[in-house]
Amino acid sequence: INPVKIYEYLFMNVPVLAVKSTETEVLKKYLILYEKNMDICQLLRGEIKRPFSSNEERVAFIENNSWDNRIQQIEEILNTMEEWKR
Repeated sequence: INPVKIYEYLFMNVPVLAVKSTETEVLKKYLILYEKNMDICQLLRGEIKRPFSSNEERVAFIENNSWDNRIQQIEEILNTMEEWKR
């Protein structure tokens, strides 16, 4: 499962608390991950930073994770699979 809603929050450059999972680990650079409810309390006592330090960094992330880019990645995988089948 790809946590699509997280991308929307990141687009807004707001801090994002998310349950630690295989899917969210990929985005750990931008998220505040927790495993247990008690972790949330501890995290909230610390400094909460925005995921991106500049608008340029945010725009680069958005462009890299756009649907157009995802479609291109999927097409490349499918093309590789087709070549492999031959």
